[in-house]
Amino acid sequence: MRHERTGRTARALAALVVACAVAGSLLVATTSPAQAAAAHAIVDWEMNEPFGSTVMLDSSGNGIDGAIGSAVITGATFDGATGYRWVFASPTLPPANLERIIQASDGRLNPGADDYAVTLRYRTTQPFGNIVQKGQGGATGGYFKIENPGGVLTCVFRGVDDSGSFLRKEVNSGTPLNDGQWHTARCERTAGQLTLTVDGALVATSNGRTGTISNSRPISIAGKVNCDQITVTCDYFTGDIDYIKIEGPELVPPPPPPGDVVFKDHFNSGTLANWTAVRNLAIDTADGGRKPPSVRANTENAAAWVARDLGASYDAVCVRFALSVTAASGSVDLMRLRTATDSGIARLVRSSTGSLQFRSDVSGVTRDTGSTLPGGWNKIRLCGTVGTVGTWDLYLNGEKILGAWRANTGTTPVGRIQIGSTGPETLTINYDDVVVFG
Repeated sequence: MRHERTGRTARALAALVVACAVAGSLLVATTSPAQAAAAHAIVDWEMNEPFGSTVMLDSSGNGIDGAIGSAVITGATFDGATGYRWVFASPTLPPANLERIIQASDGRLNPGADDYAVTLRYRTTQPFGNIVQKGQGGATGGYFKIENPGGVLTCVFRGVDDSGSFLRKEVNSGTPLNDGQWHTARCERTAGQLTLTVDGALVATSNGRTGTISNSRPISIAGKVNCDQITVTCDYFTGDIDYIKIEGPELVPPPPPPGDVVFKDHFNSGTLANWTAVRNLAIDTADGGRKPPSVRANTENAAAWVARDLGASYDAVCVRFALSVTAASGSVDLMRLRTATDSGIARLVRSSTGSLQFRSDVSGVTRDTGSTLPGGWNKIRLCGTVGTVGTWDLYLNGEKILGAWRANTGTTPVGRIQIGSTGPETLTINYDDVVVFG
């Protein structure tokens, strides 16, 4: 987030001096015992993108970007800060408007059973709205949310214990904060405590466990994703958000891919000239994995794919790409590995039920991961070794969903990559940021 650094620094120093004088200890005023626990950055959404931006960039280095709905005003300024703005909308009256929501999908955003902290800076004059959450009430895997009922900032963690029972804790600011001024809040969960700090002061503590929180829902900002304003209200937020930061345990990155980059295309050239063969795909200048453009398949009972000859053959490969599935009917091929003579080796499939599957084109054996693609952009990484007992790992948004699966993928090495499906499909899918290591 861009800020007036000099003014903010002066205000922060003044606040620290006052806190020390009143409390007699800096720790009492600005930290809680839990704050040292969740010390590693998972995301840092500074929200300083200019007007018209469609991607919320992660400044932490972990690459967990978000998709900005078209009704969100980016580049909005107030009192020296640049952030995102949401104009007034009823939190409960139809119609539902998904364009008010920002979504970020990545398995690393799940709190699990670890220490976890969410810090945000926001302002509002309204007495309602969900500000940030992962999961919703009634969903499997638990949820957390920070909301604004009656203008009182409230943080809820509701997880699952080993027996499957829900454990819920809640903390709130005690007094309304919907005065139109900036407020900084930090909600932190540890193994036995939930705390809330507002504007540098610890205001609430709730002792007890909150279990494990792990769900397939994206983090949503400024309201719910799964709602219709009839049976489930969307609880839209009205106001500004300056930044959101999430901390947790140190992230363990996936193992490095084998070899060097042998092909990549982020479609920044605005063409498909890097590909050997193209059918029914077009450049989409308005949407992209990290930023536009991307490539779009939008077909009705027709094939849509591109293929690239790698120029050499590789026994061990790793393919990384991003995709966003808007609509798909039935089972759809997402990506295929092929030989230099265009024979089949293996493919990644979105099944008719929406789950991701890895399938050997040699033996015909299919492994269903049980994981579905969340809405918006998702990052896929598939790594493995061709062979009669080759092993394969599959990652979805940084989370391993298939580990060291043995599959007979033949003895001929990979010489071609294909994204999309050569069969007649009815779908709308965007692809971006394709990288092949070998």
